[in-house]
Amino acid sequence: MQLKDVRDAYYGYSGKASDGARQASFAGIAIIWIFKSQEGVQFAIPDELALPLVFFISSLAADLLHYILGSVIWGTYNQILEKRHGVNFEGKLEAPTAINLPTLFFFSAKLILVFIGYILLFKFGFNELGMSGK
Repeated sequence: MQLKDVRDAYYGYSGKASDGARQASFAGIAIIWIFKSQEGVQFAIPDELALPLVFFISSLAADLLHYILGSVIWGTYNQILEKRHGVNFEGKLEAPTAINLPTLFFFSAKLILVFIGYILLFKFGFNELGMSGK
């Protein structure tokens, strides 16, 4: 196994995790929408679902920030390297370790936020079904 194989595995799994978190957030929002009530033209969701909704929306925001920051950071780094080495530079470069910290933060945050959203959603579901043991 080569380092390239390790990177490819990481990129594959992290990409799938990002896609899964995004789809899970949208699905969580859709599930919450099912439980909405309507009085006239006003929609309302049960109070117990407000917090999971916040977590799902926050996960989507973290997902967007993950990609926005990644593109800004790597685009800026590319411009710096082009100015320093020229546009056609073909040599080996070592990126600073800290360059990925902001994107890793938002990558982790979106996964954690969607996970918490589902914990709260399951809690609501168990309470609704009378399975909470209360």
